[in-house]
Amino acid sequence: MKWQETGLNPNCEKIRGSSGEYGCFQHLIPTYKEQSIRVLGYVAPMTKDNVEYVTVKTVDLMLKNKMTVEQIAKKWNQGHTGKCKAGVNYLGVKFNSCQYVKELLDKYNKLNK
Repeated sequence: MKWQETGLNPNCEKIRGSSGEYGCFQHLIPTYKEQSIRVLGYVAPMTKDNVEYVTVKTVDLMLKNKMTVEQIAKKWNQGHTGKCKAGVNYLGVKFNSCQYVKELLDKYNKLNK
């Protein structure tokens, strides 16, 4: 898939989240490094192509491990598949994993109609 077909902001690799998330898929840097090592065996630079490849392969591994879309959304947003939570993180940034999962599932279900 070409980046033009994803609907992502063409400059999304420069987007920073309030809690240190970075890039088109809003990876925390340590999480991206871990995923890159798992997928590629080394830490690849965070280019659009590398991040997309590592992301796709990471989600593919999650699906092969029988994770549901809801579990993947929770893992992506809060780092684990347990009960979703809402609140304020240590940086003072509000979060709501329950809302994130709901919105992702709504989009997923619309795409799969």
